[in-house]
This record gives sequence, structure tokens and C-alpha cells, in this order.
Amino acid sequence: ESSPVFTTSPSDSPVFTFPLGPSQYRFRVWVPACGKVFAGPFALDTETTKIEPDRPFHTPTLVLGVAFNGTQGWFIAAKDMPAFLASHPSNQLIFHNAVFDLAVLQAALNPRGTALHNDIYNRVVAGRVADTLIMARLIVLATQGHSAINQCSLDYCAKLYLGLTLPKDTPAPGGGLIRETFHRVMGKPVEEILPVYLQYAAGDAVATWHLYQHIKTLLPAIKEHARAAFGYAGPRWLDELWQKHGPLTHNIQLKASIVLDFISRTGVLIDQARRDEKVASLQKVVNETRRTL
Repeated sequence: ESSPVFTTSPSDSPVFTFPLGPSQYRFRVWVPACGKVFAGPFALDTETTKIEPDRPFHTPTLVLGVAFNGTQGWFIAAKDMPAFLASHPSNQLIFHNAVFDLAVLQAALNPRGTALHNDIYNRVVAGRVADTLIMARLIVLATQGHSAINQCSLDYCAKLYLGLTLPKDTPAPGGGLIRETFHRVMGKPVEEILPVYLQYAAGDAVATWHLYQHIKTLLPAIKEHARAAFGYAGPRWLDELWQKHGPLTHNIQLKASIVLDFISRTGVLIDQARRDEKVASLQKVVNETRRTL
């Protein structure tokens, strides 16, 4: 029940047993005294306050974090998340829809947006973030030729690839749905959060981890099949590209999703005068081309 990775014994921490499919997993509550509890990569998921319909650009507030590495899981209170990440500075983090979780974590790490040294996005630049949503879409693009829009939610992928059902519409005590009412447990000690909330949160982290492991098993065959693609320049060439840009350009896509998310949230400054000038110039080309045709 312990691991040599533990810097202190977690034996006094309460245990929460989470069943998913035929398996059961043990979760404990992480506190700063636990220190580093994972030696390698782990899935990380965030539960937050509800996204406001009239302010979709506003990053919701972290309520609870959940980490899982295939054998054991940890619940992390929002106030302890900075210490948890600081205890795991070089581990690979695995998300499903990383752009959302990264924004939530960045707000928790750096609420005023001024601490340049406390930046979750440094891990993206260093290649220590994986996104199973992006990978799932790239796999479909590589094997079926489309981008799997609306076919890559975590519950969809868990059902398709793992045969697991993640109940996303579980009703919450007091009305509403569990996934939309985590604000009700905000600030509570993890031990006082109703099990139905912990069950929901643990499910996402466990499914993300197993989805990542499954996706890795699909990549070798896709890479081998690339020999038949137009423009293929040899296995060494492809190895170098995968090393540089990630499998199926995952690393590029992850960075692009973050940039586009920032643009969506903040907008793009447009020089209206230059815009009108460019429109007039383009229209002239269109008119001349039409006459030529």
C-alpha cells in the first residue's frame, strides 16, 4: 500500500475506494506533507465552479484536483494544488482537453497573472503535457480522414476505446447535476465532500489515464502505415519529426489549441483603417480577375 516514491508516509490519510468497470482503485487525500507521490507520468483532472453561460471566456475556479497514475490516486484540495505541482515539477501531466485544465491550474497558481516563474505553460514548452482529446482526434484523422468533431469527449472515448461508461448526468443532492454543482463543495475539506462528488471526479482521472495508455498502443501501427502516405521520406525522417513535434503532430496541436483559446478569450486587436485598405485592395484583384475570366 506504500511506495518508495513517498517522501512521507500517507498511512494516516483516509482511503476512498473507487470502482470503475471490473477494477477498484484506492484514492487518498494529498496534503503538502506527502511531498512527491508519483515518480512518473500521471493523469490530472480538475473540477471547477460552473462555467457561466454569459461569460464563457471567464476561467472557472478550481474546486478539486484529482491525480492518478494507474495504481493509486489522490484528491488535491484547491488550496494545496500549487504545492502539489511544485512537488512534481518534472512529471508528465496527462489531461483530456488540456487547454481547459491548464487555464484553471494557471489561475490557481498565479491568480494575479504576475508571477512569471509560476507558469504551468512552461511544462507545455518542455514537452511534459499530453492531451488525450487531441490524440484521439489525430488518430481518427490519421485513420479515417476526418477530425472527429463531437466524437472525442472523455465519456465518448472511454466507451469507444475502453468499454467503460462514465455517467456524466448523475443527479446531485439538492438538484442539478454533479458535474455542474461542484461549487457547492468549494472550500470544504476533501473528507467532508459527499462520495458521489468524489466518485465523479475520480472517474475522469482514471479514464484519462487508461485512455492514454490505450492510445499509445495504437500509435506504432499508424506510424508503420505512414509508409503508404504521399510524401513519406523514410523511417528516420518520421522518427525525427515525431520526436520534434510529438506523435501525429500532437505537440504542435497542443500549443495551437492554447494560443487559439487565449485569442478566443481576449479577442484580436484589428486596425480598422488597415482592414478597409486591404479589403479595397483585394476587391480590386477580384474585379480584375473577373474581367480576365
